[in-house]
Amino acid sequence: MIYINARFLTQKLTGVQRFAIEITRELKKIYGEQLILLAPCNIVHKDLADEFGVRIIGKKTGYRWEQFELPAYLKDRGCPPLLNLCNLAPLSYPNNFITVHDITWARYPSTYSRSFVAMYRYMLPRLCAKARHLFTVSEFSRKEISSEFGIPENKITVIYNAVGPEFKPVPDEDLRKENYILAVSSLKPNKNFGFIVRNLGRITEKVPGLKLYIIGDCQSKSFAKVDVDGLKSNPAVRLLGRVSDEDLVRYYSNARSFVFPSFYEGFGLPVIEAQACGCPVVSSNAASLPEILGDSALLFDPRDDDDFVSKLLQSLGQDFSQKARENVERFSWERQAGIMAAALNRYTGASTADFFLSMIRLGLGHTDSIDLDQDAASRMLEYHSDAIISFCKHHGIRAIFYDAVEKLVQSGMTLSPKMKLTYMNGAVNSEKAYGRMERVIADLAEKFASEDIRMMVLKGYGLSLNYPVPSHRPSGDLDIWLFGRQKDADEIIRKEGIPVSYELEHHSIFDYEGIEVENHSEFFNTASINSNIRFHNVLLQISGHGNIPYEIGGKTTVYFPSPTFNAIFLLRHAGTHFAPTELVLRQVLDWGFFVKAYGRQVDWSKIIKLFKDENLDRFFASINAICYDYLGFDKDIFPPMPVDAELEARVLGEILRPEYSSPKPKNIVKLLPWKWRRWKANAWKHRLVYSDSLLSTFFTQMISHIQKPKAFKM
Repeated sequence: MIYINARFLTQKLTGVQRFAIEITRELKKIYGEQLILLAPCNIVHKDLADEFGVRIIGKKTGYRWEQFELPAYLKDRGCPPLLNLCNLAPLSYPNNFITVHDITWARYPSTYSRSFVAMYRYMLPRLCAKARHLFTVSEFSRKEISSEFGIPENKITVIYNAVGPEFKPVPDEDLRKENYILAVSSLKPNKNFGFIVRNLGRITEKVPGLKLYIIGDCQSKSFAKVDVDGLKSNPAVRLLGRVSDEDLVRYYSNARSFVFPSFYEGFGLPVIEAQACGCPVVSSNAASLPEILGDSALLFDPRDDDDFVSKLLQSLGQDFSQKARENVERFSWERQAGIMAAALNRYTGASTADFFLSMIRLGLGHTDSIDLDQDAASRMLEYHSDAIISFCKHHGIRAIFYDAVEKLVQSGMTLSPKMKLTYMNGAVNSEKAYGRMERVIADLAEKFASEDIRMMVLKGYGLSLNYPVPSHRPSGDLDIWLFGRQKDADEIIRKEGIPVSYELEHHSIFDYEGIEVENHSEFFNTASINSNIRFHNVLLQISGHGNIPYEIGGKTTVYFPSPTFNAIFLLRHAGTHFAPTELVLRQVLDWGFFVKAYGRQVDWSKIIKLFKDENLDRFFASINAICYDYLGFDKDIFPPMPVDAELEARVLGEILRPEYSSPKPKNIVKLLPWKWRRWKANAWKHRLVYSDSLLSTFFTQMISHIQKPKAFKM
């Protein structure tokens, strides 16, 4: 999930706000619901707020909203990435991505009020130093920002401005070239408008009746005061103020020439707008403008009157339309948003996550293609194999991932034999482990049956039978329930010389032929979470009913839990992993395939009531939604429930990239502070999964820790 600081929707429309609007529009196409805009309540562009689905938060406005309410809201949600598109950002927020358009305030401080300059002098250096990454609108600005703040240039990505489709020449029937030259901007000193006025008389001597039209705000309180009386009284000058985009296009299209004499620009958007509307451009050769215009316009020295007059007169009779069109085509909002998204993805992992999820869908047969072309997929698989395999092993999807790799190779993707073998090893090892698991289950079931002990297999092997390729669901430990005969079974194991451990509260542990077996006396750890007692009691009541017999290895019968039992047990078990530590994708897939296989046999109304009573319903809805939104399951197999899209994305993000992933320290002195930080970071997950308060859980677990230290799992 990526958030956008949408305070720009409360501001008047200038080049900075236009950049923010257009980039946001394109980023929405890329990220969809994964992009959320946050704004204060005083929105002025309500149509855009509706288009973007803006979320209004807080009661404050302006800087106070941006610096206090915005970061507080995001910190409560785990500090997700915040994209700031208009220079400023919340100073206290640790996960900012900031677009700094220029540093005019530093190069030309007289352009702005003292308070404005003072604020930027304080804020910008600190924001730039703390930001995860910076964006700016030209190579010129990148060098300026790097020089001013000591930021390495590789921490700054250039995202050029562009123009929307509305900027185009008016139809021929509406085109009537009038005798005026046009300038668009505010009357800030760095815009150098006095230069045009000073030379206007010389120009009108050559071109009688020529007028100067000026569009833009000259009254903004942010700018130093400018005396405009002389301009207003000059009959050759018209101050048009702010105009609509429709009128702006008309003025561009009908002007004989567009003049831009600025001393300093980060980009200079009006010159591209003018060219897009078919208006010849005469521009200063200062700052970013040569980079933006190249040879598609006439450039002049903004301090040389003769050069300016000569170039302007030349523009009135020269056709630059072909070069201007080619220049405008260099700048595309779609292309620039793609560059910004690529930069964001390097930090947020969004593109990597999309790749893994699409590969899972392909491996499971839920789709026929992935989100990358074959060349890009091949590069990803070749160059990032170590990271991919590590991720797949952690999430228990290595064999499923290989199934996707095999399908890509069969469809024509090139992959080196060595690399293909590397990925294949995951599937081979999974199949070997699966065979060993089957043998252990069969042996134990036969051993216990000889003493009239029935064995139920929880999770694991029984769930694997719901997968397209059962042996490609990894086999880990073996969880068993012996219908109250745990101690009898443990005694059988001990008589064979196998040690049995009782370090944990709710199950004993022993190793059988290389597989760790967890022999449950309770279905959950009731000593650490009080609400687990209620879930255990519910499951205990139904554990003897509706179980599914299964003959394994031709030796004996084991049992799998009833669909109702698993509907409760699997979801609650997933929650008990998710809240204190983490959940892996294999557990989510277990749930999805269980619902696909047995969902119709479950009375979901009773399950949902239980989950609502125990505060597990929002987690339940989020896991369901992840299954059908990201893993390719059919939505119709899940019970209909309202889904919080933001929460769904956060849960998925936590699964893929845990918000608190600091490694556990070995130093005992550092261990308690580490546990406290993890406790705080995971508080939102506890509130999502448990009905128990954090405080009561803390004391319950402390008592459990004192009684049985190794049973205490935070």
